[in-house]
Amino acid sequence: MLKKALNCALLPGAAMTAELDGAGELTSYTRDDFAGRSLTVRNGAADLRNRDFNDTVQSVRVRVRSGDWEVCEDVDFRGRCRTLAPGEYASLERLSNRISSVRAVR
Repeated sequence: MLKKALNCALLPGAAMTAELDGAGELTSYTRDDFAGRSLTVRNGAADLRNRDFNDTVQSVRVRVRSGDWEVCEDVDFRGRCRTLAPGEYASLERLSNRISSVRAVR
């Protein structure tokens, strides 16, 4: 009985981990219309300076199985942020060349 209760208690945690692992990906490009250098992020990035991509993003493709992605002007998900649903964004307009952090959101 205890073993069955323990297995039931562990299942939600395992499902949550699987959801995070399969959350999807965001590919950013240094030029409009998905041109230039690209960077694909699967688990988020609190500081794009570490990847030599800070303030260079002009277009984005979002592929997710569950949830959206948030792109922010400042590191650590601060400053003005915008939530992007799955899809293609050929130009980020006012956020072009201003993105410093990205993450999956639920």
